[in-house]
Order: sequence, then structure tokens, then C-alpha cells
Amino acid sequence: MAERLNITYPTAATWAHELGLTLKNQGYNRPALEITGLQCRHAREYLGLTRDVFCAESNVSKTAIREFELGNSTLRKGNMDKVMELFKRYRVTFNSDGTFE
Repeated sequence: MAERLNITYPTAATWAHELGLTLKNQGYNRPALEITGLQCRHAREYLGLTRDVFCAESNVSKTAIREFELGNSTLRKGNMDKVMELFKRYRVTFNSDGTFE
């Protein structure tokens, strides 16, 4: 329902509850990320980019990047796309074993 309405799951659940609809509790599935926060930090530091410069070039907030790199949160898909696009511009590729080139 949330996807069809283009709203978040919590909002859809609230609306359904307000309308008296019963939802199956399927839980939240964390999205699979293209890279980990640690990979992001190491690649950023390898490129010699400060967090401020990296955030300015990727157009992602400093808080989002800091919390992602520290492992405290995940990036939204749109922000992950921006981060990966920046690494692509710098010709950084990530390997499945956790390394990058």
C-alpha cells in the first residue's frame, strides 16, 4: 500500500489504522546497501576528501554521511545513489569482498 501511494510504511500503517483496516505485520526489511559505511569512509579518505568536501560534492548532508560512516544509520536510496555517483566520477569501484579500487 505504501509503495502504491508513494508514502512511507509508517504513514501507510497510521492511515490504515485510522480507517480501521487490518494489516498483516510483515516487519521492516532493511534495504540492501551497495556499500557499507566503513567502505564509504575508507574510500573517501583514500581520495583525500574531507567529509565537508565529500558532502558538498555529493549533495548529501553531513549528518547523514557521518552517521552512515559511523554505522549508526543507513542512507536513503536517493542519498546512496548520490554517493555512488560521486564515487563513479572519481572512478572508484567497490568489490564484494569489502575492498575498493
